Order: sequence, then C-alpha cells, then structure tokens
Amino acid sequence: MDVSTFEELVALVSPSIERKNTSMRKAIPAAERIALTLRYLATGLEIQVPESENEWKMVAEEFWAKWNFPLCLGAMDGKHIRIKPQSHSRATYRNYKRFFSIVLLALVDANLKFLYVDVGTNGRVSDGGNLN
Repeated sequence: MDVSTFEELVALVSPSIERKNTSMRKAIPAAERIALTLRYLATGLEIQVPESENEWKMVAEEFWAKWNFPLCLGAMDGKHIRIKPQSHSRATYRNYKRFFSIVLLALVDANLKFLYVDVGTNGRVSDGGNLN
C-alpha cells in the first residue's frame, strides 16, 4: 500500500476510532467528588430510594433508554475517606489499602440523581458488605 492510500484510509476511519472528549471520561478528584456530594446532601433535597418493584423497573428502563445498559438498577461508587481513628478502634477502620478510613457509598439513577447515600461505615467493610 502506498503512502497516499494509507493516509486516505486513515482519514476515512479516524472519526470513528479517535478518542472523544466526553464528560464520562473526565476524572473528578476525590476531594471534589466528596465536596459535591456533601453540598448536594446539605441542600436538604430528599433522596428517594425506590421501594416497589415497579419503581426499580422504572430505574432500569431509564438506564436502558438513556445509556443502553439493560437490567441496570443504578450506578454505584464508593470512596474511602481518610480518618484518624481512636486508639481502641484502629483495626476496625484499617482498610485493604492499609490506611484508616470511613466509606462514602452512593447509588445514582440514569440521570445522576442520588437514589441512596451512606457515609460512615468503617473502612474494613467491603463495598458489598456496606451495601448490605
């Protein structure tokens, strides 16, 4: 293949394969993420956890319609927040990353609205244990 043919092919496929700058790829520093979460919670807005099967189905339908994720009940993330524990409870708060922490866990719907937030579980507990 000669150079001009190669460059022509690259020009044809580049729009489909080059990295797009989307907000989904933008990393938010942990401190900023925590501050945003706490600011949101401080506004006094009520977080409504779906209670019925139909409400959960609506969450899943929104994920499917907006993000093409089937059977998704929410996007969850957790963050270890460093703390200085009391001397008698140090082992309880030591996490797998080998520092002391409490866990901030949040679940959002397809529109990035909080469905569930938990802050304060000791760092030793896994994400699954925290959700339980």
